[in-house]
Amino acid sequence: MHEFTPRPHTHSNLVDAAPAARVPMVSQLVLFYLITFAATWTLFLPLALRIFSRQSDVGDLLSLGIAAPTITGFVLTAVIACRAGVRSLWRQGLHWRVGAAWYALVVMGPALVYGASLAVAAALGVPPPAVDFSVMAVFSTLVVGLLARLSEEFGWSGFAFPALQARYGFVWAGVVVGLTVALWHLPFFFVPGLPHYSANFALFMLAGIPLRMLFGWIYNGSGGSVLLMILFHASWNTWSDSCRPRSRWHNLPG
Repeated sequence: MHEFTPRPHTHSNLVDAAPAARVPMVSQLVLFYLITFAATWTLFLPLALRIFSRQSDVGDLLSLGIAAPTITGFVLTAVIACRAGVRSLWRQGLHWRVGAAWYALVVMGPALVYGASLAVAAALGVPPPAVDFSVMAVFSTLVVGLLARLSEEFGWSGFAFPALQARYGFVWAGVVVGLTVALWHLPFFFVPGLPHYSANFALFMLAGIPLRMLFGWIYNGSGGSVLLMILFHASWNTWSDSCRPRSRWHNLPG
């Protein structure tokens, strides 16, 4: 049996909110995570074991495992809510009519965080890292980031988070999504050439919970815009990729 979710926010003055959609049952949420993890981990395992290089043609194909969250989210949405549900989920990715302040937050917020971390490091006597803010470097990083986040956020933010929030509330939804997104990245820490390879997984997972709560707050405040989630996630990675050398906190989980 299907239930119906309330709007993902509580402020009645927010306009153009995300349309109501059917809430996946707990078993369907579990299925989402099982399929997503199985698909990504299976494809990344040969890369983690160094059977194939990520730079090879086979490696390029295996790297498509990053798209598992979005693909699984759309497939299960089609099963649960048919075409109407798929259209509703897709519209969240096109939901751009939000206040300018939200765009400023998702684009410049990560810049302020990284800028503050560099300032603190400088105050402690840590040599400043080399940064690459050339047009080509930033543009290529941004394009890759947008495509990669497009392959994730329809699943994490469009499918899992609102369903968990409707059942268990904002806090627990943030905790569950934060932990599972971080754990989903685990194979990336064993693939040479990926930014996660030199990162600390424990810190990565620890940071995932508050960061996903921030994602959820923006999602709710923007009326359910997966588009902003994609931009926010891409912004995090663009600013982190532009600041080198990468630290243990590089590529915080989105």
